[in-house]
Amino acid sequence: IRPVRAALLDAEKGIISLRNCLDFTALEDAVTIKYEISCEGIVVEEGELPVVHHLPGETKEYQLPYHLPLEASLVCLRLRYIANGKMHMREKGEEMGFDQMFLRENYQMYRPVPEGKALHLEGDDRHLQICGENFVYRFDRFTGLFSSLRYDGTEYLQKPMEYNFTRAETDNDMCMKTAWENAGYHHIRNKVHTVNVRQENGCCCIEVHQVFYPLHREKCLEVTSEWKIYPDGCIEVSAEGLRNTRMPWLPRMGVQMILDRAFEKVEYLGKGPSDAYPDKQHASWFGRFWDRVSAMHEDHIKPQENGSHCHTYEVKVETESGRYLQVSAEKPISFQVSHYTQEQLRSTKHNFELEESLYTIFCVDYKMSGIGSGSCGYAPAEK
Repeated sequence: IRPVRAALLDAEKGIISLRNCLDFTALEDAVTIKYEISCEGIVVEEGELPVVHHLPGETKEYQLPYHLPLEASLVCLRLRYIANGKMHMREKGEEMGFDQMFLRENYQMYRPVPEGKALHLEGDDRHLQICGENFVYRFDRFTGLFSSLRYDGTEYLQKPMEYNFTRAETDNDMCMKTAWENAGYHHIRNKVHTVNVRQENGCCCIEVHQVFYPLHREKCLEVTSEWKIYPDGCIEVSAEGLRNTRMPWLPRMGVQMILDRAFEKVEYLGKGPSDAYPDKQHASWFGRFWDRVSAMHEDHIKPQENGSHCHTYEVKVETESGRYLQVSAEKPISFQVSHYTQEQLRSTKHNFELEESLYTIFCVDYKMSGIGSGSCGYAPAEK
């Protein structure tokens, strides 16, 4: 219902097109159009676009007088449509919508330099322990994930990391719930076929090949991943997976970390400030946001999946004392932080019955599926 539709025609020259979606009102008699240029999620330039003689239903081209930053890897243009007080039943200053577009999207992920004391490895048939100057990590050969991350004497994981394929079903997931249950997605187990460990350039590299099976079903996913631990404690992971397309689509694919509840502060570079899913994100925009875990829960009368943020490049969860865990990705991911587990949300019938857990649940997803309209219509579109 926003009164304008914008399209980017030339990012370098600042040329855009605007379509007046109002049927009887000239654009200049309805809104003031303000623009923002942001670099790495921070607004660095603002201005106002003069609009004249823009008739109802008409599409016109405009040139914005912004300066495209030369070095920034993520540059966005956001157009805000502000009621100017001339239109009936719209108060002056009311925001009537916005459009945002990337002028440049070439995120450069920080990569650690393999410098420092050489890592010491020890372990048995089940666990591999990686010891550095300030940290001791324990990798579970049976799960292909870390079961302990101890840094500067503090344990970060309250429970071992887990792969995560499901979500607390939304009202719109009702059309898929039976298919997911029949596929056994709530009972996925993994079988690690091979674990190869090597040391190179002062780093420890762990290559894992594993297959995921729902109980009593054929495999649904096969993954080969490499975990690289640097001397400063940074962990880098790359993975390739092959999904069984004969089975229903997965609600999500990612890992879950159970952290101490003290991890309450959140900073992220992605879609916000409200939650955002692949097919439900027009109310959010790309930026750098600061929030608290307890405030990021979206309250539904029937507790369900909520609070995921798609198109994210960086996310950091932090305690008041300054301890933090940060994740960044060279391609956009989704993340979710909550004081409620998926099991709590799934099994609780009403929001007033919810009780917060003792932890902060930090989910990092390669992908979170869309929401669709399955409570009264269809599952998400194929794309």
